[in-house]
Amino acid sequence: MKVLQHTLSETRELHDELKLEGILPSSVAQRFQADLKGLEEQVVELRNHTYKCTSAAKEIVAIFEGLWTAISRSTGQVLQLRENLVVRGSNQRLIPTYPPVR
Repeated sequence: MKVLQHTLSETRELHDELKLEGILPSSVAQRFQADLKGLEEQVVELRNHTYKCTSAAKEIVAIFEGLWTAISRSTGQVLQLRENLVVRGSNQRLIPTYPPVR
């Protein structure tokens, strides 16, 4: 869970940095923003479910109910979104900008 939260936080920071630099077109930034919001909501739900697992027995039951799988899946989604942000940001940085022709 800590890895998921840390990765999501770093991904949010990357998104905000690229958006602030104006590297992401607004439509792309909005799509990433929506994806991040959905993932943040998933993380809140998973965190709440994890906090309910206060004993070893409850943890084992949660594992069998798929909590670990859900956390792993969400981590993968965050990593995929982060990869997409990095690629998009790199591509935008590589596009040369020329002064307007007069």
